[in-house]
Amino acid sequence: MPRKNQGPFKFTDSQVQQLKRTNKNLRKLNRAARRELRRVGHMELTRTQYREAGDLLGTIATRMIGELRFHHAIVKAGPEQQPLRIVVSFVTPCVHRPESRQLTGHDDDDEAESEAVKQDAAQQAEIESLLELTNSIEDLVSRRSMLRGVPLNAFFRGINRFRSAVLEQQQHLLATAPQLTPPFELQVDERPDVCPDCLQSKEIDVTMEGHERQV
Repeated sequence: MPRKNQGPFKFTDSQVQQLKRTNKNLRKLNRAARRELRRVGHMELTRTQYREAGDLLGTIATRMIGELRFHHAIVKAGPEQQPLRIVVSFVTPCVHRPESRQLTGHDDDDEAESEAVKQDAAQQAEIESLLELTNSIEDLVSRRSMLRGVPLNAFFRGINRFRSAVLEQQQHLLATAPQLTPPFELQVDERPDVCPDCLQSKEIDVTMEGHERQV
């Protein structure tokens, strides 16, 4: 099972590219399956054509599972997250240097790494609609099969395999998606440690969960 999101991930540049490519391949497979399901729904097929459609959906499911296994292996290979102590420096305003205190936790590298495993709203909606279409086509073909009195077991085996693969895709991507705002506890030392004449910057210890960095 993929590890549940616990904050930002840390990957190499190569891993980031592999994850992005895997997500792209999964979406291509989703679109290919959608086209085939719509074709089945819009056309009156023969028993042989239904079997071929089921075989195609089964093949797509096999490829999808392979992409998910690869995606999971990359995520699992990522380093374990460790508690992080960051020393944050900011300036207290004074008459000589009137500045606003500012504490930021934004990092371009973190954003790029999170992007590699992020599941956006469009992809989520795509998977949901694909599952709905799969169920709808299965019901339609089931009614056709009963009306004709012709069993279409090969098609139903293929579509069931495909639905299981899509559900696994949905669960895996949700489990590996990073939190938008990882929870952390902020502790600030309130002891005065500034120059009495001109309030200079002081260092404050901040403890939070995240990457091992110094800012």
